[in-house]
Amino acid sequence: MQFTIYSFGVFLLLNLLVLSNAFFVVCRVSNFKITSWSKLFLAVSAIFFFQVIVSQIILGIFGFLNFYSVFALNAFVFAITAFLFARKTFKSIKLPSFPKFNIFVFLAVFSPFIVIFLLRYFNALFQVPLEYDNVAYHLPFVVEWFKTGKLLPVYYSAFAGPIGYYPSN
Repeated sequence: MQFTIYSFGVFLLLNLLVLSNAFFVVCRVSNFKITSWSKLFLAVSAIFFFQVIVSQIILGIFGFLNFYSVFALNAFVFAITAFLFARKTFKSIKLPSFPKFNIFVFLAVFSPFIVIFLLRYFNALFQVPLEYDNVAYHLPFVVEWFKTGKLLPVYYSAFAGPIGYYPSN
């Protein structure tokens, strides 16, 4: 249980680093003048996902795709971005005023997502996925990750992908 909490905390820290990096880059590109919250949200989201995808592609190409390498690379990119942009961002950023919160608009927009999330959560909670596809194709990836900390050997197996590892648990 402690390892799970520690791992989740490190995962949150990694995402916070990448999100902060995306925020600094967006503020710098927009000359520290944010015109609306929606534009800020969209721009930060785009830079966030771009950094996640590109960093994992780069590490995967060189065969270093594991959690520690991802964390180290993103921390390095954050350190460079923070060194270049953070001081000026906090001194000269001008954010728009936040709109008034309306609970009815919030519920109208997010209630379908909340209902779908709750239905899927309780379905996953009480229904264990033991179909052939899950066990034969998806579980070997998890087992390989736990055993070696890498996913690269799965793609270079002598058989047709991860099926060559079945049953590896």
